[in-house]
Amino acid sequence: MALADLLKSGSVDGDDSSAHVPDDASELTGGAPDPGAPADELPPDPAPSRRSKQGRRRMRATTTASKKATASEKQQVRDALTMLYTFPALGVRMRDPHCGGALLEQQDPVIDALVPIVCRNPSMLTFFTASNTPWLEYLALIKALLPIGQMVWGHHVTHTVGGETDGVGPAGGVPVDLSAYAAPAFR
Repeated sequence: MALADLLKSGSVDGDDSSAHVPDDASELTGGAPDPGAPADELPPDPAPSRRSKQGRRRMRATTTASKKATASEKQQVRDALTMLYTFPALGVRMRDPHCGGALLEQQDPVIDALVPIVCRNPSMLTFFTASNTPWLEYLALIKALLPIGQMVWGHHVTHTVGGETDGVGPAGGVPVDLSAYAAPAFR
């Protein structure tokens, strides 16, 4: 049968809306049950019982508290958290001096509260104190370069540093209108 004949008749084999669709595969397999199909009834569950003493000892051994953090590990965690806290706080202070200043004022109490939490978790303690953590060195470099970036931002982008007392400079002492910039950080 050609494709044109099928299109004229309006039906394609298996596409008839009045065709009977079986509820299960029994009609398709000739009524024989599938040998790989699970039985209708499941075996009963075993009765609950007490755990053996050996199993209880094993559970206690795995749930005991991990080793306590040493003073040097706590100091490493404190240093890492200080860097991780300082960067966002300095960014907020550049945009909003009042809220950023409050964040930086509360830095020590926040870090003091976070150190015991981190030291209590073995995986977090390992993350902050592992000897193969070069990301901490990169963060230290960024922290050292951050004041330079802030000065470049203030002097060359927002013109808030330098020339504000003598009335000279690119804006002549007048604040720069940043509304022409599309980035929300400039508004």
